[in-house]
Amino acid sequence: MEHEFSNERKTAEAVTFTIENGWPYQVALAQRLTTGRRSTSCTRFCKDLSLCQRGHCFVRGSEYIKVWCFAEEADAQKFTLALVAS
Repeated sequence: MEHEFSNERKTAEAVTFTIENGWPYQVALAQRLTTGRRSTSCTRFCKDLSLCQRGHCFVRGSEYIKVWCFAEEADAQKFTLALVAS
């Protein structure tokens, strides 16, 4: 059982390494800001941007934080500005 956990952890670490190297521009947002209808809007907005198909999340305090990962800095900035404007 411990061996299985070790392999899963190594896989997760490899995926995280790949995302952070290929999509280094990351925008961390409270997950509540990008769920429901907002999720659809965010996904549509990112259609032509360099958004990674995979992302990750973490917990800060009692709130889930979703991390949106972009390959291009300008795309991360566009995404951030669009959210601030909405």
